[in-house]
Amino acid sequence: MFVVRIPLFIALVVGTSFIAKAVDYILPTGVTVLTEEQLLTIIIGNTTTGKNSVAGKWAEYYEPSRDEGKNGEIRGKARRAYYGQWKINGSLMCLDFDGINSDACYTIAFDGSMVTYYNTNGKPEGSPSMLILGNPNGF
Repeated sequence: MFVVRIPLFIALVVGTSFIAKAVDYILPTGVTVLTEEQLLTIIIGNTTTGKNSVAGKWAEYYEPSRDEGKNGEIRGKARRAYYGQWKINGSLMCLDFDGINSDACYTIAFDGSMVTYYNTNGKPEGSPSMLILGNPNGF
């Protein structure tokens, strides 16, 4: 493993409060993460879907920002519908889900149609998820 230092000062909107963090991200050797531009063109405006032991099957749509900014809304469904916000800061995608203390940022790798989220320790966060173009679930 090698260490990639990404200085990060993130402002995540949680209601009306802001949370700022500065962290070092570690990536496994050989993983190429998406750049800010790639995150905005590959992930945003599309849906990811997967399955895990906590939520079961899930799908979430990353709605493009109405002002063409680097933040927007997440609409998803697992056992129930849920909502959240996404924010892109460099090569990091930060997610904050409403009603859950979940604000976290990830580096993301994309291979074919599979998306893998890596946490700050360079470990995959759950199983890879599948990228589906657009919003086929009508979220």
